[in-house]
Amino acid sequence: MDPDHLYLTATGRLARRLRHRFRRSRVLEDETAWERPPAVSLNVWLSAAWADAWPERVPAPEPHRINLWRTLSEKIPPPEPLKGGFGIFTLLDETYKTLVRHRIDPKRGAPAPPLVEWRRTISRAFEEALRKDGYFHPAELPLHVRQAIEADRIPCPAKVRLAGFDLPAPLEEDLFALFRMRGNCEHIDDPLSQAAVPRAVALPTREQEVQYLTRCLVEDARSIPLHRIGVVVPDMDGYVGMIEKALAEVTAEVPARGSQWFNMTRGVPLSETALVRAALLPLRFALEGYDRDLFMALLLSPYYGCWQGKRHAIARADRVWRAAAVDSGLGHLMRALKKERPDILEQVRPEPAEHLFSFLERDLETRKEGAFWAGEMNTLWKHLGFPVISDEKDTVDQGHLVSILDIFAAHLSAVLMNGREFLSWLEYLASRTTAQVSASEEAGIQVIGIIESRGLDFERLYLLDMNDGSFPQPARPLPLLDGRERALVQGGTVESQHDFARRSFSRLLRSAEGVILTRAEQEQSKPLTPSPFWPRHAETTGIDIWNDPGPAWSRATWLQAAFRGLGTDIEDTEDPVLPAIAQRDVLSPTQVEAALSCPFRYFVETIAGIEPLDDAGPGIPPRERGIALHRVLSAFTRKIREAGLDVTRERAASREIIESCVDTVLGALSRDPRWVVERERWLELKDSAQPGLLTAWLEKEAEHRLEGWQCVGEEISFQDLKLSDWPFSLRGRIDRIDVSGTGGIACWDYKTGNLPAKADITKAFKAPQLPLYLMAVREGKTRGLDINAGDVTGASAGYVQVKSLREVTFREVPEITASLDEWTAVISRLGELLKEARFPAEPCPFSDVKDPEAVCRGCPVRTVCRKGLQATELPNHEEPDET
Repeated sequence: MDPDHLYLTATGRLARRLRHRFRRSRVLEDETAWERPPAVSLNVWLSAAWADAWPERVPAPEPHRINLWRTLSEKIPPPEPLKGGFGIFTLLDETYKTLVRHRIDPKRGAPAPPLVEWRRTISRAFEEALRKDGYFHPAELPLHVRQAIEADRIPCPAKVRLAGFDLPAPLEEDLFALFRMRGNCEHIDDPLSQAAVPRAVALPTREQEVQYLTRCLVEDARSIPLHRIGVVVPDMDGYVGMIEKALAEVTAEVPARGSQWFNMTRGVPLSETALVRAALLPLRFALEGYDRDLFMALLLSPYYGCWQGKRHAIARADRVWRAAAVDSGLGHLMRALKKERPDILEQVRPEPAEHLFSFLERDLETRKEGAFWAGEMNTLWKHLGFPVISDEKDTVDQGHLVSILDIFAAHLSAVLMNGREFLSWLEYLASRTTAQVSASEEAGIQVIGIIESRGLDFERLYLLDMNDGSFPQPARPLPLLDGRERALVQGGTVESQHDFARRSFSRLLRSAEGVILTRAEQEQSKPLTPSPFWPRHAETTGIDIWNDPGPAWSRATWLQAAFRGLGTDIEDTEDPVLPAIAQRDVLSPTQVEAALSCPFRYFVETIAGIEPLDDAGPGIPPRERGIALHRVLSAFTRKIREAGLDVTRERAASREIIESCVDTVLGALSRDPRWVVERERWLELKDSAQPGLLTAWLEKEAEHRLEGWQCVGEEISFQDLKLSDWPFSLRGRIDRIDVSGTGGIACWDYKTGNLPAKADITKAFKAPQLPLYLMAVREGKTRGLDINAGDVTGASAGYVQVKSLREVTFREVPEITASLDEWTAVISRLGELLKEARFPAEPCPFSDVKDPEAVCRGCPVRTVCRKGLQATELPNHEEPDET
């Protein structure tokens, strides 16, 4: 670098890298002093040059611009159905910036749709208002600086070198043209003169792509300085979380003070940080109907010192509120605690917290100046002991939060707003602020985006997500531009995005001697199309960190803990899943079914002990509903038998018993609004035209008993069921057993979801529950039931389905007893596989079915499967079983 030149860069990162490189070169040459060449980003230089000119007008700060768009939108509302909001205000500002940078007048143009005409109208008012206030839009800064240089109010730099400008905006290019005309201006070439020949690797999923990257980075770190390894990610939003998590998992050791193993250029919005989310809880609680969950989040938040040391007791308040079915309302919440647990109420309302309750009772709808609301929040946080700082990140986040309140004092103090609008302003300003702990570019592996990679060089470079749709990116939506304007804007068309990607790809190939391209072949079970820059000859591989973690993933503490729980040392064997560890002596029918559907699923659920969570939703989880119905039906048949009632004739008494069973099973849940609705669905509303679900079942139960059947037991357990050369025994529980007057026996399984097909039981050998029930009865393994089954030839088994009014039935499965010998052989073959601790990701390995991959579509462990998400989702007409 030449100290006589001004180095202007596209990004601040590149400017810092140039200054650091220059400093290192001087140190290596044993220089004791030197003059540092000016190397700054273009935006920094423009701002400094304009400020030195003592201008009459300055760039408008973002809060001032957004508030101006908000004010103008009230006078010039957008066309229906659009409504004003921070989303539309930000879009207006970004659109104005884009048009100005591309030398397009935001205020004028050919006749266009109403939305574009509205943008032009409000842009005229916006520009006029800025001028009256002594401002202009920051996007116009290159134009004003160029005009000032032409008027000799700002000196033109004599020697300029430009770095990292692949496709400068037209307004910037005009400034560069002036530099070239007035003096010596040149672009710095790419770090390497010759492009690298990349290696391309395709993997099944994004998760495996990141796992593969992590493995490679750990191997590279043994021979390459960390800061000389780069990872370029076109879609930072989609990948940065996964990459950060994976790298954190394999870098368990704490690095030396002042350094990091890796450095992410993409921070997170301040609005997503724990500290700021906690800071907004009092306002949200007051404005969102005093929601119980928000109140618990506030009370249990570690950022509030007011409740320190009391949270263990306060957490019990949630049980009180749930039992009382109180979901919202400050008064309701406090009264429930006062009635049931006054001791917890004292913990919730210590003296410092009284300021919170005073704040919650205030009028938040009246508009007041922004300075008033900022002062109220500061006072409230002070009384509640907010924030309690735990680490450097919290300190950084708190600094950003303080700066947001400073913005209110500087730009929004006189703006009238109510409490809801104040919260919206806080959320908006926090979302526009990036929270990131500062780190040097020399700190570690550099994980950067396409723009940030300009001008940088590495020894090893990874380019991820090489799929069409990510590289090149889709055309920018630009909804406030017409077709002519969109064609002139960089990224506004598919062609310009392709041209940008082509230039970026060519530059990246010249930024490192070793370049590795990766892509995922599918996302959410949908195949992905490779990027047009993807080489024809690419490798295809997969990652299986369970059976082959390698040196990289062997460092993951959670994987080490998993194998310690299995009793094996991950570092002592290439195959960590040893037969002695993986073998189980006792299985349940459900575990056998999982192993028959896919041995890998059995491994995940039974050996590794990983269970899928129920989908979060407003209703009752299907599993909870199914368990409750099971208990009701079992309690009913037991009480009927104990009372000696005849269901076929004594319907009223039977109806009373089933209602009492429902109330007993639901218990305190009966006050939960969700279960109130469910109870009405089961027992129907008064004067309802349709019967309840259990009423319909009661009719089917009566028909079943008219055929001569009687229930002799429910929830019958069995154990020690072991036939032939099975390496394990079975234990389980039969939902219900009936006998007939002729001596017949029937085993029943309650189902609140879909029923297995007959072929799945008698031919495909996929659903083992009923055959195992019959085997247990035949072998006399049932407990608490005095039945001499003997030869069960002629015995039966089936399902009692209680799903909906149209699907309430007793459905016997014919020919099931004839398949028991084949079932015994199938389970023996399964036992051999499990005994050898082999768990292939192979659906239906012992079944002759046309489409075994169909099992993968509803598999609960498909997200961790070594095959990846290769199956499509379930069709809409199919539903998973609830029990």
